[in-house]
Amino acid sequence: MLIKSFKIDHKKLKPGIYINDIQKFGNTFITTYDLRFKIPNKGTYLLNSAMHSLEHLIAHFYSKYYPKDKIYFGPMGCQTGFYLVVYGKKSLDWLNQSLEKLNKFIIRSKQIPGSDAKSCGNFKNLNLITAKREWNKWYSIRSNWQKVYK
Repeated sequence: MLIKSFKIDHKKLKPGIYINDIQKFGNTFITTYDLRFKIPNKGTYLLNSAMHSLEHLIAHFYSKYYPKDKIYFGPMGCQTGFYLVVYGKKSLDWLNQSLEKLNKFIIRSKQIPGSDAKSCGNFKNLNLITAKREWNKWYSIRSNWQKVYK
């Protein structure tokens, strides 16, 4: 049985925000967002240093500012984006508001959280400049983001 994201037609995906899945566990909902930075299978992928750096920045942000909401934030193995998993049935408005705050956080960042040998297993593969460049490209096209896929 294929997982839900493998059933999505990746030939149609564009950069944007998608609700990947909403699952109910008892009385609790879990929402998985797909933050798609790149068009799949077009030869443009996130460089590992940018992806790794964005993972540190964004995971830190949601853990610090939304600790009761965030379950997990991490990269897609295909290097085209990230998954954000949160408690509850959050709206895209909630996500957009949190991304506005995240944008300010990334712009103001002078260093990557957890960027030393004690905190990270590959700390030499972090680059704030490439992370900010990829973030700015993605965030600047937000008016064109597709909102939901099923």
